[in-house]
Amino acid sequence: MAKKTGEKVPIILQAAKEIFAQSGYHQTSIAAIAKKAGIAEGTVYIYFENKEDILITLFETTIRDEFLNKLENHLPFFKDANLALYEIVRAHFEFFGKDRQLTRVIQIELRQTTPTFIEAIKPVLKKHSVIIEEVIRKGQEQGVFRKDISCRNARKLVFGTLDEMVTCWVLSTKEYDLFEMVEPAYKLFYQALMNLSDEPLVYKERGSYENQI
Repeated sequence: MAKKTGEKVPIILQAAKEIFAQSGYHQTSIAAIAKKAGIAEGTVYIYFENKEDILITLFETTIRDEFLNKLENHLPFFKDANLALYEIVRAHFEFFGKDRQLTRVIQIELRQTTPTFIEAIKPVLKKHSVIIEEVIRKGQEQGVFRKDISCRNARKLVFGTLDEMVTCWVLSTKEYDLFEMVEPAYKLFYQALMNLSDEPLVYKERGSYENQI
């Protein structure tokens, strides 16, 4: 989708974010977004086709343009794959932890939308997957991450865990700083992915895997 331009676009997106987070995507009308933005309902249609268009644009401008583009440009400075993995975790929690309203929209409301919407955001999701997999692959090439797990499965481990931890945070009735989860999450990934040995593993009769002697 082409990037939306116009002085009213940020105002409309901010209003939509607040209303989506408070009332839910399906319960929100264009009229409510316009009222929150302090503009006429017809003005919204100058920039957006419908409510789904607003949600897609909100997702792209925040996740793609703000979060992923910044992360993609920043990661090449981390030559060590371990540090790059840590940066992925840090950046993820920092981004989502600073805006609870946006996080609620992304983690909760966005997942109750139509197949058309899911298809529209696939390129952004693919971009996120590629960023994580490239770091995993670099770690395997450097010999610090195990090679008996595919980059794809390792990426699912990383993204799935980060995603679940953010969802738990935004739904929790307990107040805590999401950024506090950086160290626990990174330690979990490092211990799961670290390369303990280059030797193959064999299955012993007592039911555990051991290094082949």
